[in-house]
Amino acid sequence: MKKFFLSCIVSSVFLIQPVFAQVLLVDGDRGFNYEKDYEYALQMAGISYTHWDIAKKGEPDLLDLEKHQVTLWITDGSRYAFSFNEAKVLAHYLQKKGKAIVMGYHSGEALREVWLDQAFFGFSYEGSTLDKKLLRKFTGTHLTFLAQTDYGTQEREGYKYFEIEGDFHDPFYGKSCGIKTSKTFWFGFDIKAIPDLFSQAQLLFDAVRGL
Repeated sequence: MKKFFLSCIVSSVFLIQPVFAQVLLVDGDRGFNYEKDYEYALQMAGISYTHWDIAKKGEPDLLDLEKHQVTLWITDGSRYAFSFNEAKVLAHYLQKKGKAIVMGYHSGEALREVWLDQAFFGFSYEGSTLDKKLLRKFTGTHLTFLAQTDYGTQEREGYKYFEIEGDFHDPFYGKSCGIKTSKTFWFGFDIKAIPDLFSQAQLLFDAVRGL
């Protein structure tokens, strides 16, 4: 009933141009249940998905990823969110026809630990904020909110999608915390930081449609 209700809302709000992409939601939160917010947002956006819980099913292999058009990989807030085998599978997936979204606090650091930040996600990791910062969507529809976030410097193939706002003299001012490439999105914060379900769904809708 909940899913049907959300689909009714979506039909009148989002689906002027339906998103048909099937997403593999790789739940890398190691049992912390962060995935619930992502599932609600995907349902709200009308995006079909398959939930893969690493804590229960083990690490997905390349074939599991290739069955889906887009992989949405959520991290556990740890710099060691990716095992080397997971990183190898994700790299092979992206080297072929795969497209991926990686999201979560410390996800930038986690990508750096396995050398994927510059190789595939269009940024060079610099650090993580301990305090909540005002984040601003750099392109498209306006969206601002407070969150802890990873940040970095965009590489040549990357396009800034979110940045840290604030005083010009703030050392974090203008730092990239969301980057898009032709095959990937990286967001250095958790979706729960976005204050409402509609905006969460809009972000995932735009990201999946934009790949």
